[in-house]
Amino acid sequence: MKRFDLHVHTEATSPYMQGDAQLETYHDHGAQRQLDFMGISDHYHYFWQDTRFVQAQRAHLNAHAYVNPRLFLGVEQTILSKNGRIGIRNSGRKVLDYMILAIHWMPVGGRLSYNVMVKILKSQGKTAKLLEIAKQFYRNAVLNPKLSRLPKIIGHPFNFVVGGHESVPAVHDAIDWLCKFISEEHVAFEINRDSIPRNPAIIDAHVDKYWKLLSDAVNSYHVMLTLGTDAHHLDAIGCIDPMLDFVEKYKIDKTLLVDESFFSKI
Repeated sequence: MKRFDLHVHTEATSPYMQGDAQLETYHDHGAQRQLDFMGISDHYHYFWQDTRFVQAQRAHLNAHAYVNPRLFLGVEQTILSKNGRIGIRNSGRKVLDYMILAIHWMPVGGRLSYNVMVKILKSQGKTAKLLEIAKQFYRNAVLNPKLSRLPKIIGHPFNFVVGGHESVPAVHDAIDWLCKFISEEHVAFEINRDSIPRNPAIIDAHVDKYWKLLSDAVNSYHVMLTLGTDAHHLDAIGCIDPMLDFVEKYKIDKTLLVDESFFSKI
């Protein structure tokens, strides 16, 4: 089994700007964590964002034959609508090795605050409606023809509702749907560091139930899995052992974790 982290941001990244093009320091931190490969995946949201940053990152990688870990180039692209709209232009897409597709906000009043989300999760009807919208986001982004050549990862899946209480069954149904769908489309499911409790030794009943269902779904549908720390700081790069511990604890098939061949499957 390879050690890897495919969700790493450079420290200069921000919601509407991209980050560093000098990647030696990020590679060095991955090496300290004994990664076999890793991916740089800065944020992209809108059409007006300049792609020169990701082009500069590609030029840097082309000029440096990084090994131990090998470096791949991706972006974390916010899915912008239920039609699967994405923001990064072709001048950026063409230099990528992969893309993380993520929902960072939903079309129900803009970015949802924690307090608003808690209220939604107390209503079965509102939760179900939100999840149906999210399914359209995921489905149509995966099927977006502009992304047909790129290996794709669903980043922190349903993180805006995972961890809800009264409406957990609806969330679980959505996770099962997503696993089945992306297995058929050869898209990977990200195990994100945020899905692990801050104290992994304390697992409440809701987290335990989520991980048991996730294990059943990914094992049953043979879903490709990636690991992502979602690192925005150097010290977080490659801190994948808590995720691997949960893979072990919940008996997730380790052969589902991707290796470098993931980047040549399309």
